[in-house]
Amino acid sequence: MKIYITPNSNYHTTEYEKGKKIFKIPNILVDENLKDFIPYPSLNPVQTIFYKYYDKNLKNVIVSTPTSSGKTGIIYLSLSKHFDENKFRGFIYAGPTKALIEEKYKEFKNFFTPKNLSVDIKTGDYISKKISPSTNIICTTYDSLAIAIRNNIDWIDKNFIVIDEVHSIISNLGKYLIEILALCKNYDIPLITLSATLPILKDLEEYLKPELTIISDYRPVKLNHYSVFIDSNFLKHIDLPVKTNKVEENSIIFVLNNAIERAKRKEKVMIFVWSKNLGWKFLKFAELLGLKIKNQTLNFEKTKEPTSDIEIAFHNADIPFEEKQMIEQEFRNEGSNLRILIATQTLALGVNLPADTAFINIKSFFNNGEIQILPSILDILQEEGRVGRFGLREEGTSFRVFWSSPNYLRPKLQNLEKINTNFSNFFNNSFFYNTLSILILSSLNLFSDERLVFSSIISKYLEKDELKQITSSYIKILEKWKFIENNTLTNKAFISLLSNIPPHFLQGFLEIRKYKREIKYYYIDFAYILSIRNLLHTKNFMSYAEVYGYKNWEHIIQHTFNLTKSDMIKIREIMKMMLENYIGFFTLDDKSIEKLFFSLWEYLGWITGIIINEYEKPIGEYSTLKTDINHLIWLLNKILTKQEIEQDKEFIKRLELSLIYGCNPNYSILGKIKDIGHKRLSIISNILRENKIEYIENENQILEIKDKFNLHQNHELKTIYSIIEKHLKKQNLASLERSNIETK
Repeated sequence: MKIYITPNSNYHTTEYEKGKKIFKIPNILVDENLKDFIPYPSLNPVQTIFYKYYDKNLKNVIVSTPTSSGKTGIIYLSLSKHFDENKFRGFIYAGPTKALIEEKYKEFKNFFTPKNLSVDIKTGDYISKKISPSTNIICTTYDSLAIAIRNNIDWIDKNFIVIDEVHSIISNLGKYLIEILALCKNYDIPLITLSATLPILKDLEEYLKPELTIISDYRPVKLNHYSVFIDSNFLKHIDLPVKTNKVEENSIIFVLNNAIERAKRKEKVMIFVWSKNLGWKFLKFAELLGLKIKNQTLNFEKTKEPTSDIEIAFHNADIPFEEKQMIEQEFRNEGSNLRILIATQTLALGVNLPADTAFINIKSFFNNGEIQILPSILDILQEEGRVGRFGLREEGTSFRVFWSSPNYLRPKLQNLEKINTNFSNFFNNSFFYNTLSILILSSLNLFSDERLVFSSIISKYLEKDELKQITSSYIKILEKWKFIENNTLTNKAFISLLSNIPPHFLQGFLEIRKYKREIKYYYIDFAYILSIRNLLHTKNFMSYAEVYGYKNWEHIIQHTFNLTKSDMIKIREIMKMMLENYIGFFTLDDKSIEKLFFSLWEYLGWITGIIINEYEKPIGEYSTLKTDINHLIWLLNKILTKQEIEQDKEFIKRLELSLIYGCNPNYSILGKIKDIGHKRLSIISNILRENKIEYIENENQILEIKDKFNLHQNHELKTIYSIIEKHLKKQNLASLERSNIETK
């Protein structure tokens, strides 16, 4: 059954029709039977139709509705239909990002725990955490769910699985969905999939063959759409507070000026940008227009005092985590002067941060004869999902601002939703190869053949012979790397299946780790450190370049550690080895390869302490590395154990602390001292180097030179001295306690 809900649906009549467009839908007040399952006083049109037609015996369901139109209510209602005190095994909620999962986990836990239903969370941050099979509601990311299903982990035995944001399958965020959907089909696991309205929906329908499909255009807050095309001719006729001779700069000023006018009316305004570089330019011009900048982390020096009470901030992945949290809290606060927020598309997914108006900046171009846009259609719809503050304003407004788009493209751009979002675009990037390799291993492990590949949604887009050829060639590579021997998976394959690390990254780690250890500087082993980069394959290590611009870390590293030309040649050889397997699967242009090399040098700059010495504080992904490092150490120990490789526990401990604090491994052991932190550890490292102390064997060695930090003219040195004194007292107390125990 397929049901359509139109935008003008409301709560005021009792008329509705099955199988046709629904114009009027009754409001269902939540009665006593539902109060234990849903935290709302009534159901909106989408929720009403789902409640009427969803049955617990239905195998697959698709609900396609705009962001912020009540999808969470669908999850609550699903539980109410399945709940039976004797037979209820619970359900799994899966989403693409940790931020979204943690938000839902807190929401479900707060609501259901008082009702004696258990709620737990499973993401990469909790890699070693055990989930009880009896848990009623499990919130998990796609990657953790894929691991659980392919390894038959006991907590997956539930009544049904809810997959939120299923349209993410066409992006990197949804790369594990291909396997999850194929596994659920093979195991006949009931699915409730929640999606935005996109052309990909038709493909998902054909693949999943749902017994109920609800397609809705209803939104609780009316959204007004406008398309604005700006180019040099348009800008000539617009009065701007400041004008330059550059179209890009005038375009920025035009958008900012309109955002300011709306902020003056006490609106909350978001400006979405397709790149961080563009976002920083917006922030720089905001200063020129007199706005007060809320960011603490900036890639430019402030040169002008604000002349307006309106505050503006730039929310992006490269500012510290705590700073992002502060910006989010301020923007949510109705009384705050932070009324304009510049953001990249990462904000649109998983953060509940509504606005009254959004300016979505879009650039379009042709690629292989097809219209391409940045951000993607998926991102634009997610960004528009932030528009509309239910209960505060009756309407929201989205301005899709197209930059320098040719006239002949404009009619199509005004109907973005109809532009092809074909899943086949997925085959043109590296994520396809990562997904395919794990899919092959998973299928061979579970079924001793490649059926998952041929029963996956991939088979809809590739001819059978072509898919056979690709699969066969990849199996040969896996056999060459010894992930498969005599048609049987090896320990290397099981490491990939347990950790989601693609085979070529695991192979890269093992190959480079064996490289001759010739480039060492006490505890700094450049080959080993570079091999570890393969295990952190989801990280970019480009945050400092994105914020502060490219810096010649290669030269600084060579100078800092007195590396010879021969040493540098060997380091570059290792980097080339790292990229050979990666690049071998698909074509990269010279610019992309250069960027990958630069990210390797920034990674080395971080782990050797050079970057923190330069910038004092971690930004972007570096500010949240600690949770990734927990996963890394778990994975590293798993690999070394399974491959029967001798573990250097001292190196691993120093590596862990170096990655967390951005500190030279020769000194990173000092990170064990409570309250030291990034900046102080950098200061200590500099003083140790100045005093010709090349490395520290253990954290207690610092006590021997503590007087070097007793310089009262420097506040940080005084603090460091105080911290070391505390550590000394703690060590003396521990020593005394051990002595007393031995005496007794």
